[in-house]
Amino acid sequence: MSKLAEKYSCGKTQVSNIIRNKERVREEYKTGRPKSKKQNSTSQYADLNDTVHVWGWFKNNTERRIPIVGPLIQEFATKVAEKLGYPEFKASSGWLTRFKERHNLSQHKVCGESADVPVATVSSWKERLSAITAGYELRDVWNLDETGCVFRALPDKN
Repeated sequence: MSKLAEKYSCGKTQVSNIIRNKERVREEYKTGRPKSKKQNSTSQYADLNDTVHVWGWFKNNTERRIPIVGPLIQEFATKVAEKLGYPEFKASSGWLTRFKERHNLSQHKVCGESADVPVATVSSWKERLSAITAGYELRDVWNLDETGCVFRALPDKN
């Protein structure tokens, strides 16, 4: 436990608690819901919030590295509520805050650009690049990704 505590820069007690409660920790990680809260109350719209609907959509998009911000979650939740027959549902900022708390969400920067492009696509572009840039001088060929010139960029935080 001392080695793990040193490796992860935390206390031995914390490591001990995680090891002792590893099944609960794994379950909380899978569901995104902490069971360690003193009160796990359910909302009137529990089926809207569950893993099949809004939470599942959120996880699916973040796994694909699509940045999902609060207003997108609220818009999607409103559409799902209409389909489920909840015309009175309001995806307010309070609802969004509670949704984030229920699923232990926090804002973080989306990264991992290198894993986004399939290898076959890269190979195809490498073959076509010389034909595409033919007729341009080397000083006129540049990578837009590396500059501040980003038009209608998606947010880079979840």
